[in-house]
Amino acid sequence: MPFGKARQELLRPLPYDDANQLVFLNETSKSMSDISISYPNFSDWRNQNHVFEKIGVYNRNSYNLTGRGDAERIPTAQVSADLFAVLRVNAIFGRLYTNDEDKPGGNPVVVLGYGLWQRRFGGDQSIINQQLTLNGKSYTVIGVLPQDFQYPSRVDMWVPVGQLSGGGDAVTAGRGSG
Repeated sequence: MPFGKARQELLRPLPYDDANQLVFLNETSKSMSDISISYPNFSDWRNQNHVFEKIGVYNRNSYNLTGRGDAERIPTAQVSADLFAVLRVNAIFGRLYTNDEDKPGGNPVVVLGYGLWQRRFGGDQSIINQQLTLNGKSYTVIGVLPQDFQYPSRVDMWVPVGQLSGGGDAVTAGRGSG
């Protein structure tokens, strides 16, 4: 990428409301300067938070979508319910998942990206409350995000990270309260 293009990308404002209030957090150690945050640490940060309006966490992954046409590997974000509030995004129809769904034992739900909803499901709003098989497990489709929403980077589905808290790491972002 030419230097001018890279500089332009770095100087472009983030595509979120009040982006100047967003803070990206991670952990460091003596041996590593940039490591992911464990879910238990994220839970502690969220429960003891007195600085930010909300704290959200994400981990990027991919899931196999089967049972509706050809099997497909879908770029997926495992995110906390609060991340949607941090980025101030809402579903264009349906809904986002709740903190009750974003915990071990919560109902397995999925929010679709606009592009996947259009490409794979023809923009059919009746996909809400239908079941999708992701990595061999049944998930209920509860919402679709706006066409211009992308976080983290390019993903097509969002699932609750709290249901996966038995393992894996995540990265967090927060929104300042001031």
